[in-house]
Amino acid sequence: MGARLRAKWRIFIGRWNRPNRIPDMNFDFSEDQKALAAQARRFLEAECPTTAVRAVLEGGLTHDAKLWQGIADMGFLGVVIPESHGGLGLSHLDLCVIAEELGRSVAAVPFSS
Repeated sequence: MGARLRAKWRIFIGRWNRPNRIPDMNFDFSEDQKALAAQARRFLEAECPTTAVRAVLEGGLTHDAKLWQGIADMGFLGVVIPESHGGLGLSHLDLCVIAEELGRSVAAVPFSS
């Protein structure tokens, strides 16, 4: 291998092995979103046992009114509504965090209706 070819090969290998200049993508929730999820999970574990879900399903009710009122009292219904209009002013991703916890507990409420 000639000196010129080795030089070209080193340049090629150097380009191939250089560190990626694009920062790593972080798909994890922020600390605030993790805290929001933990708060929703604790509330739903206390207020939405499987027996309450079963009672709604077998009783012919449309939703659990007590749980729905509790969700409203927690402010979860106004997550993406701006604070100037009485909401929490959070993002749609924060709304998804709450919806995920509602789905996890199989909450019998019309949250997405």
